[in-house]
Amino acid sequence: MEESIDVGRLLRRLAPRQRAVLHLTAVEGLTDSEIASVLDITPSSVRVHRLRARKRLQEIVKEGRQP
Repeated sequence: MEESIDVGRLLRRLAPRQRAVLHLTAVEGLTDSEIASVLDITPSSVRVHRLRARKRLQEIVKEGRQP
């Protein structure tokens, strides 16, 4: 059985800054320094937001698969 994932719905469950960092990384292809400049944060904050976003997405997907 194949499961589908509604990516938009998943992303809406992230904090706005986490969502922005993921978008700027994956869709726009910006570097951490470029993202930091766009969002007016440090490159290390970009990495933290990305890490937290990925962990949160893993939690959300895992929750959805539990019976």
